[in-house]
Amino acid sequence: MIYNDVNGVANAVLTGVGLIDRPILFLARPENALWAILIGVIWQGTPFWTMTFLAGLQSIPGELYEAAEIDGATTFKSFLYITLPSIASVIVVTTMLSTIFTINGIDFIYILTNGGPGGATTTFPLLALSDGLRAYDLGIGSTIPLLFFPFFAVIIYFLTKRLLQNEGA
Repeated sequence: MIYNDVNGVANAVLTGVGLIDRPILFLARPENALWAILIGVIWQGTPFWTMTFLAGLQSIPGELYEAAEIDGATTFKSFLYITLPSIASVIVVTTMLSTIFTINGIDFIYILTNGGPGGATTTFPLLALSDGLRAYDLGIGSTIPLLFFPFFAVIIYFLTKRLLQNEGA
């Protein structure tokens, strides 16, 4: 509905504003397809980011801001020295979880382009699906996800180390 070249919302808005003269084939051109999928993934992840940041911001005691205001801190300095350090662990956890969700997700790519055009949007999970289930090669299909295990293990190690370090302080 959004990326349709004939009556899609994106092309209608861009044409109405005057940025383009003719419709753009968002999902049919390799240079546009990955960006179009990325916009959809960001749009889907926005509530997750918003809710976790809101929860982190609500956990900051108001007395810290009052003390900073009494000491003469500006709004920017309060943000820099109170807000950011207070929600640093929330930012790290949200970023890591979002990264893991995005890397493992195949729904947007499978539905919008199925790895095309010309393999421009093929990711490892989609490759595992196509090689494992469609080509009936379960050995390759199960080996491809194992390539990600060291990457995720390193991320989880550093995430846990940082969170435990902040908890002990």
